[in-house]
Amino acid sequence: MHVEHLLVLTPYVDDSVFADQALRNLWKRTIATVESTIVVRTTQAADAVLRSTQFMQRHCSVRIDPRLHAKVFLAWRPGAELALVGSHNLTGAALHANKEIGILIKPSASGMRVIVWQLRAALEAIARSSNLYRTTCLVRTRPSVAGSESCGNGVKQ
Repeated sequence: MHVEHLLVLTPYVDDSVFADQALRNLWKRTIATVESTIVVRTTQAADAVLRSTQFMQRHCSVRIDPRLHAKVFLAWRPGAELALVGSHNLTGAALHANKEIGILIKPSASGMRVIVWQLRAALEAIARSSNLYRTTCLVRTRPSVAGSESCGNGVKQ
């Protein structure tokens, strides 16, 4: 399914999940082309998301909610939605070691579509109430004097 928006709520993200080549390639393609909001629980998880994007995305808002426990991935475009709700974080352990469970909701009936719309509204409310960690930059430029990356938008990373 071609999507225009991605909303991910997952408390924990680590670099090891992106060691999986298929997932890493899909993530990079998605982040490069889709308006994305990723809400995590910790600064370590937020930093892992930022490292995974490699400054290639059109727009990726990384947010922190220290009380986040939900694990939901929601993608949509006009007329089509897809949700994955489960016990999984975006970590290597969740992908390779833990016994996780989730349900994929791809509504075809209008009743299921309403449920996904309600889920989307709840997730967007959580995202709005979370704290913006920092937005990643669109273009990586030369390192600054202090050794941090300088972005084309003037934001120090």
